[in-house]
Amino acid sequence: MGADEINGTIHLPASEVVVVMVPFVVHGHLNQLLHLSRIISNYNIPVHFVSIPTHIRQVRSRLHNSGRYSTASNLIHFHAFPTPPFTSPPPNPSNRFPSHLQPAADSALQLRQPVTNLILSLSSTTRRVVVVHDSLMLYVVQDVKSIPNAETYIFNPVSAFDIFWRAWERRSRPFPVDPGMLKRLPSSDGCFSSEFIDFVKLQYIAQDGSHAGELFDSSRAIEAEYIEYLQREEMNGKKKLWAIGPLNHVDKSKFTVSKNRVAADLHVVS
Repeated sequence: MGADEINGTIHLPASEVVVVMVPFVVHGHLNQLLHLSRIISNYNIPVHFVSIPTHIRQVRSRLHNSGRYSTASNLIHFHAFPTPPFTSPPPNPSNRFPSHLQPAADSALQLRQPVTNLILSLSSTTRRVVVVHDSLMLYVVQDVKSIPNAETYIFNPVSAFDIFWRAWERRSRPFPVDPGMLKRLPSSDGCFSSEFIDFVKLQYIAQDGSHAGELFDSSRAIEAEYIEYLQREEMNGKKKLWAIGPLNHVDKSKFTVSKNRVAADLHVVS
């Protein structure tokens, strides 16, 4: 398995390019960037995966138990940065939104300095540091712009459809779209807690346009229309955009197809 780091300066052989992954501290978000880390490391590019200790234990276990990418996995280095202790309330079944996870999200904001220090350390031993971070970790990586040989890419873990409509509204509907589709959009009222909305706003404040581009866990075969909308200059300026998904841990050999249905005999690597 790759090198591990709890705190402090790392000492690794020099490399032309290294990638730093900064996922949001929620289960599904970890899986997506872990899978992307596997793909990148398969091209002999070192990857540094950053999170809190509990989640690093989880992703290490998943990588070890997956039985896949074993050689490339040696290039994935895990960094577990502790955050101040916090208390999570029990889940409230009457709420659609998992508000009990909010303290963990707030605590993750404390990763800003250790993540910056890690990237600074890496930047002294490599020509280029590529930072791929969840869209909900903009606050944490906001200081990377001051490192000359580092660049950031926003990773969007939800559908291009969802991202487009929210961004289109936020930008005051900069161009017309299918009015029929607009009428069919479900309301997002009540989907998020007020605390989470404030957390998201904090990320927008930290977003200053210094990122090099955006990655989407999506596919043009599925969401071409909305990916093309997002590529328009009114939505994304002149930033580059890539659809690199879906990043699912699925063993396709377990699919079986019958005349009337697709049997859901899936082996999902978790």
